[in-house]
Amino acid sequence: MTDLYEAEASEAAPSTGPVPVADLGGGAGAARPSKRGEHNWALWVGGTLAVLIVLTAIFHSFLEPYSPSAPGLTGLLKGPSGAHLLGTDSLGRDELSRVLAGFPWSLGITVIAVVIAATLGSLLGLAGVVYTGWPRFVVRRLTDFGIAFPILVIAVVAIV
Repeated sequence: MTDLYEAEASEAAPSTGPVPVADLGGGAGAARPSKRGEHNWALWVGGTLAVLIVLTAIFHSFLEPYSPSAPGLTGLLKGPSGAHLLGTDSLGRDELSRVLAGFPWSLGITVIAVVIAATLGSLLGLAGVVYTGWPRFVVRRLTDFGIAFPILVIAVVAIV
């Protein structure tokens, strides 16, 4: 038999268990948390491709079938074949080898651009939240310009 004090304390004490989440009416196609054993295939495909891209950039020299700068005078401007999967250029160099040799540079420049953009965007967003007056106004106008610019480019291209 429980004590009256314990019964009152248990009724008044908040529950420490999971709090039920209100149903927002998402329907059958709504996103839901994944359960153990369920896989998000888009995440796995994207992650696998990202890992393959980074590994290709790191180990490109092992994947190059020919030297990217060595001319081959016998196969000028050849199309794709078994010997040259992407063909050759006007100097007879293998295109696949040249693409693989340029891969680390392309990936490195992309990573640097993303880091710079994320840093500047974070700093501008922080400045827009912390400061009031003209700094907030400038950040808002820059954001408006960034949002509107692609639409303007599309409009100009569509007119021309």
